[in-house]
Amino acid sequence: MRKKILFISLLALILAFTGCGFPGEPMLDDMFTRDVFPGYDSTFQVGAAGNEYAEGYFDDFSVSDELDVGGITTFNDQISLVGAGQVYQQKTMPIQIARIIAAGVPTRVTRGIFQGFSLPVGGANEELFTCQCVPGNWDGTTDFILYVGGWIDTANDDKNFQLRVSFESWGSGDVIPAGSTDVDVETNTGALAGQFKSFKIAFTIDHTGILEGDALGIKLTRIAASINEMAGEFVVEGMILVYRADSLGSLAP
Repeated sequence: MRKKILFISLLALILAFTGCGFPGEPMLDDMFTRDVFPGYDSTFQVGAAGNEYAEGYFDDFSVSDELDVGGITTFNDQISLVGAGQVYQQKTMPIQIARIIAAGVPTRVTRGIFQGFSLPVGGANEELFTCQCVPGNWDGTTDFILYVGGWIDTANDDKNFQLRVSFESWGSGDVIPAGSTDVDVETNTGALAGQFKSFKIAFTIDHTGILEGDALGIKLTRIAASINEMAGEFVVEGMILVYRADSLGSLAP
């Protein structure tokens, strides 16, 4: 009986220190999940009471005060991404439809709940235009990737189709350029490609001469394949621009 009482008393004492503790103290399992034991990396809520740095909370940082955590540097309400901390982001490139409405082409088609513009090889006004400003958090040193998504409107067996992206940029005060640079990508439909088979085609946009804030203009057309031209047309559903970002937020509006 005495052993049983001793065991219960000892268990209660252990629970008092591990499960309950003193008011306001974290329980043992919280200490494990937060990984705050000595010798481990500490993780806690940044900016919470008791976690202030020399000049207070993080929104009071000056440029000289930086927090570097795993390739992420924070200062002046901006998060700077460096090294392994850098990420890729994407920007939708909306198709300009005013010219399409005026010309009546490319033809607008629908498949289920998706809509797109059908491109034949060549032809007057059979082209798509888009333009966006280069994001302010682009790292300024890497190429852009333009992805064109869509589908073929006719079944094809091991055939090819080719799209051309023409791009150019300009900044404030520049003379608007008359020319452009072409990037051609030829795609094989694959064996027994059925009607409405989808594709996502990547075009590399050379960053040379492009600056943050520049207007990046793009024209998309379909040109003849080098061999085994497919039957039918390619329907363009949309375009996105992917770029490597080096920051979140901005030091200026």
